[in-house]
Amino acid sequence: MTVAPDSPFRRLLPLKGGALDGDSFSLAATVTEESAVARLLEVERVADLRVEGRWTAVDGMMRLEGQVSAAIVQPCVVTFEPVQSDARADFERYVVIGVEPGRDTVEVGVDDRDIVYVAEPVIDVGAVAVEELALATPVYPRAANADALLADLDRDDQEDGPFAVLARRRDAS
Repeated sequence: MTVAPDSPFRRLLPLKGGALDGDSFSLAATVTEESAVARLLEVERVADLRVEGRWTAVDGMMRLEGQVSAAIVQPCVVTFEPVQSDARADFERYVVIGVEPGRDTVEVGVDDRDIVYVAEPVIDVGAVAVEELALATPVYPRAANADALLADLDRDDQEDGPFAVLARRRDAS
């Protein structure tokens, strides 16, 4: 992901001539950007969105490694109550500057590496962070009382469900 003009959290890092080994960064989203990321991820709220990392030169490429973190609030899949979870993901990308004319960017995976070929010496670290945050967001968030509620529903189902009614009719005849 080089530059994502429609990304709700844009942070362009220049790679002019390649970053030096050990160049590090720490970036935080604004409240407006967090609201836009929440809409994109279809969650109630995103707070404390941060991305931290560093660049190093590896095999003629630039290696971007870092971590994205945020507090995510989304409805419980059982009770629909708001559930807050801390989403955190480590990531790694390899960036190669220069691609074929007419191509803006190409992403491929080679030897378990995410390699990004970019035409211009810039990468949108914010877009990488949003992508990783989407993968780290819980798919089925549960409130603390969700398991107990499900157990109660299951017990009620066993006592009053259609099969329990049929069993009582069978036993009565």
